[in-house]
Amino acid sequence: MACLFCDATADSCEWCAPGGRLASGIPLTQSMSAQQQRRALLGVHPMGAQLAPPGHPGHGLTCGDCRHLYAKHRSKTYLKCKLNKNTNSKSTDTRAKWPACILWEEA
Repeated sequence: MACLFCDATADSCEWCAPGGRLASGIPLTQSMSAQQQRRALLGVHPMGAQLAPPGHPGHGLTCGDCRHLYAKHRSKTYLKCKLNKNTNSKSTDTRAKWPACILWEEA
């Protein structure tokens, strides 16, 4: 399998997880930018918090399973996290399929 970020094979690249998955088993998603995917492999959620570690109730789950995720309705619907600053910017949009962070709470 080729690396998600360079021309190396996944086995020889420092950024790739086996099979393009995080240690939790959640696949790296197309909705993450390359920078967000690299940060996720280092244990950082795309919005900046730490990913839910093993033993945490949110480990292996996604933002879509969290009570902090909500929909902001405008001409389109945008998913946001209640724990982040709410802006009208794409940079604060959250994806339901992103891996859960350490602040995850059951919906």
